[in-house]
Amino acid sequence: MRRIALLFLLLSSLSHAIFVDATLQDSRIVNDNSIYKPEGIIGFALEAGFFNEAENRVDYTLALGVRRFGYSFSNGDETVDSWAVEFKPLMWSITLWDISFETFLGAGTIFAGHHYNNHNMDVNILYGYRLGYRICPQLMAGISYTELYPLGVSNEMFTLGGWGINLQYSLPW
Repeated sequence: MRRIALLFLLLSSLSHAIFVDATLQDSRIVNDNSIYKPEGIIGFALEAGFFNEAENRVDYTLALGVRRFGYSFSNGDETVDSWAVEFKPLMWSITLWDISFETFLGAGTIFAGHHYNNHNMDVNILYGYRLGYRICPQLMAGISYTELYPLGVSNEMFTLGGWGINLQYSLPW
């Protein structure tokens, strides 16, 4: 945890374009599986990022965040959910006429959850994209899609993902 805090402080001292980001999304198994009647859960992500320059048409950003994801089964009676700290080192966006398209690739480490084996599911790879509209220079609203590949989940590889609503606020620096 100290390493993450030190990295956050270092990046915020180097960057003059810092943003905070929140996503509320559907989270469910998106590939074929043997789970009995799988359903979704409400997932969300909170992030802080750096190098987001609103005046650039093509922009690179970097983000650190916390995410809740998982699924339910047996008609929603049972839930498997996880909390992960994630790092997104590869985020690229293109902005034209205040409409922004972003794609990202990252990784995370699961630190808590319900109904999962901790030592078998401690890393996940994630990717996704977002389409947003810049309401003003500091605020962007959009829709996003994220997929997660939790590594080491029993013998079956589950891909979790879902659509969501996203808000991003760039701090006035």
